[in-house]
Amino acid sequence: MNKTLPIILIFALCTVSAKAQETKEVQIESESFQARQVDGMTVIELFRPILTHEETRLTAVNGLDEGNGYVRFWGSVRIVEKEDTIRADRIRYHKDSKVAVVQGNISMSDGEAFLTAPSAVHFSEADSTTFDDGVSYRDSLTVLTAERAIYLSENNRAHFSSRVTLSQDQIQVYSDSLVYERDTERSWAWGRILVEQESDSSLVFMMADVMRRQAKVDSVQLTGNGLMATIDAAQKDTLYVSAERYWMHESDSLRTVIASDSVIVASSAYTTRTDSLVSKSGEADVKRSQLFGTPFIWLEDTQVTADSLTMLSTPSQPDSVFGFGEVFVATLESASERIQQIKAQRLVAVLDQDSLRSLKFEENAEALFYSRERDDDPLTAVRASADGAIFYFTGGEVDSLGFYDGIEGTYYSESQMDKLSNLAGYIWVPENKPDRDEMANVIWSEIELRRRHGLE
Repeated sequence: MNKTLPIILIFALCTVSAKAQETKEVQIESESFQARQVDGMTVIELFRPILTHEETRLTAVNGLDEGNGYVRFWGSVRIVEKEDTIRADRIRYHKDSKVAVVQGNISMSDGEAFLTAPSAVHFSEADSTTFDDGVSYRDSLTVLTAERAIYLSENNRAHFSSRVTLSQDQIQVYSDSLVYERDTERSWAWGRILVEQESDSSLVFMMADVMRRQAKVDSVQLTGNGLMATIDAAQKDTLYVSAERYWMHESDSLRTVIASDSVIVASSAYTTRTDSLVSKSGEADVKRSQLFGTPFIWLEDTQVTADSLTMLSTPSQPDSVFGFGEVFVATLESASERIQQIKAQRLVAVLDQDSLRSLKFEENAEALFYSRERDDDPLTAVRASADGAIFYFTGGEVDSLGFYDGIEGTYYSESQMDKLSNLAGYIWVPENKPDRDEMANVIWSEIELRRRHGLE
């Protein structure tokens, strides 16, 4: 049977219950159709069909009602549903479940977000679309790719999984899974996360188990086995960080990094262990880092601890370390293998080209210092106290020292060494000093592994 006039086909039973009457029926219009019997079912071929159901409108060049609840569409296929438009080569639509299997050159858009994929399944009643053969997402801020995804049109929310990559401005994220909210510009990621962030002066790599990002304020929060490497172009140095969790925020003039829980930092000039760290880098490449909890810093082989430590780095002056409250400094005297000890309430350490140059102590300074004039001379010691003291270093060892104001001291010959005791608050834990080379090897190996995992 052929018909050239427009016709409306209503696929529903003539007798319906009151509940069924409340639901709008699926309707199909076509410019012409041809019906035939195949295996006891009525199969209808459609030319330029238009399917409508509530807010769904599906158009194509050709269609075929299979007689089993499914209708096929091919040739310039388009679904318009609320704000979304889906285009594809072909669709198989189930009239009862309102589920469309979409295949071939798929594009989906609401005018602000654009998704492309080779195949998808669209659920009209759930207002969602799943992608299982690769998908690419793009809006004005974000580009996302993954092997699989679920897009929730009503919430403008997407769930991506397997080899996920996210690109936003100067940041790139690789992960196993990621949720993205377009309206809030927030994203959550988990599983083998690698974040790369580039600026004019540095390149930062961050890794963790879980990531939260707020693009509107340019912040990244990472938790679980966190690792970070920062390549500083201005200082030609690479800083390595390990922590259970850390947070980074960057504005036009300030970068803030907060790390907490088992924090380890290693640079060419120092290594640290601490409970928490706050680092701020501002204009003119000035960087200030504060360590809290029970902070330790190693300047070459000199160990420093205090209630809090602050590191200051500026391009025009030597780097400095400031200690506040219960400062204790210890270093090994190589010839005697005894520990040089200095304590005070305040400390200023000066570094020049990554080497320790001086330590200045203020407020209740005490020192226990071992020395010998020549290698074969007897070992002597001085235990002294003063309002302040200053030590100068060469090659990582004390070269000269001086005390000022309120000086008191006792000299000990080699035969009197058994009368000496360590200063109050003594602590010497060289085994806790982080190995920078080992950290670098672990971090760069993990970066390469996660890059390959995200790209291959």
